[in-house]
Amino acid sequence: MTKRMRKKKHKGEFNHLGFDVHGTFDAPITWQQIDDVVDSFIDFVEGHGMQVGGGCCQTSFGFFVTAVRRIERLKTWHRHWERRLADQHATEAHQRAVLDWFRATPTAKVATVTVGPLKGSWT
Repeated sequence: MTKRMRKKKHKGEFNHLGFDVHGTFDAPITWQQIDDVVDSFIDFVEGHGMQVGGGCCQTSFGFFVTAVRRIERLKTWHRHWERRLADQHATEAHQRAVLDWFRATPTAKVATVTVGPLKGSWT
């Protein structure tokens, strides 16, 4: 497959890595408590250079976490600045940080948390 097709289909070096996070709560919790947990989790994730998608119900939750793509400014040979997206992948350190956050958050009343392996976010 050509480089152009790999980029278009998000394969090989153009695949963006992320991981699943699934868990359950101790007991059914209120929607206000769910909002508090999700808001604080989003703040944590964004503060660590990641982004998240997913959701919760009153007994369980499921998210997919990836690293944020950042824009780099590169000086080209003709003295102009060029903006380019720099891929950044989720790592095992990101997985550990998310798992540690859920274990350290007492207000979440989380019974179980599982963090899945790194996988391509386009598959």
